[in-house]
Amino acid sequence: MLIDPTADPDLFTIEQCKMMGMWPPGDAMAPGIYPYIKRLKTKDKLTVVEVGVRKGENVAYILELDVDKKIGSYYGVVTHKNYEELLDKNLSGEDRFTKGFDPYKKKQHVDVVFLHSECDLDKNLKRYYNVLCEGGIFAGNDHMKDHVKISLRDFRRDNKIGIPINVSRGCWFWWKR
Repeated sequence: MLIDPTADPDLFTIEQCKMMGMWPPGDAMAPGIYPYIKRLKTKDKLTVVEVGVRKGENVAYILELDVDKKIGSYYGVVTHKNYEELLDKNLSGEDRFTKGFDPYKKKQHVDVVFLHSECDLDKNLKRYYNVLCEGGIFAGNDHMKDHVKISLRDFRRDNKIGIPINVSRGCWFWWKR
C-alpha cells in the first residue's frame, strides 16, 4: 500500500500509522493509564467508556496492550463526527468495541471512564462520574492545560471529592470511593 507523502497524517488509518513508523501514537492516554487498569481487581471482565473518541487510536492501543483480555467491553462516545468513517475502518473486527454509551441507562457497571479534554469537559465530568462503580478509575488527558485543572478543581470541590488526583504521562485519574 502506497501512502501519499502529501497526505494529512491526522487522516491516516492505524495501519498506515504503523507502516509509517507512527505507532504507537505519542499523544494517547494508554501508556499513562493502562498500568492502573491492569491492576483493577474484579471478578468480571472490565468495562471501559471513552468519551471523545476520534479515530480510535487510544482504543486500539489500550486493547493492543490488553493481551490478557482483562477488558471485556470498550464503549466509545464519538464526539468528532467527521472522523467516524476512519474510526469504523480502524476498529472493524474489534469485537470488544462498541460505539456509543448511554450514561443515563440504569444498572450499568463501568470500571473505567476516560474523558478527552476537548469534549465539553465540565458537562462530561458531571454526566459520567455517576456511572463509574466504586473502586473504578475516573480519568482524562491534558492535565497540564489550565482549563482541565480548573474544571477538575471545580468538579471535585462541588462534589466533595477529597481523593488525590494522580498524574501519569499527562493523564489525570483517581479511584472512585
